[in-house]
Amino acid sequence: ILLGEPGTGRQLISRVASILKNSVFYTPTLNDGFTFEHWRLDFKELLKKAGALGECCILFINPELTKCPKFIDDINYFFTNHELPNLFSIEEMYEITEKVHNYLKKTLKSEAELTP
Repeated sequence: ILLGEPGTGRQLISRVASILKNSVFYTPTLNDGFTFEHWRLDFKELLKKAGALGECCILFINPELTKCPKFIDDINYFFTNHELPNLFSIEEMYEITEKVHNYLKKTLKSEAELTP
């Protein structure tokens, strides 16, 4: 977590780190059309990339995002509990579990047991 005043280079250093690590860099683009539902969909896709596909991901939170309590509640809940309730449907959770299982088999080069 990088904290500091706006204009101190946090976003730049985060982007450089993501390039060096060959990772996904995501920051919500706040505009008039960006809603809480867009945030949830984007966050869901980011979690799929990080969890199911094993990609390194960087979530950069703009100071503008902190002005909306719903976004902060989501981020805080995720950091505290490592999940967001009702973000994924049962079908999506099964699909992610299958992808994680396949990723582990490929990475560990052994049979990983898939348990619910």
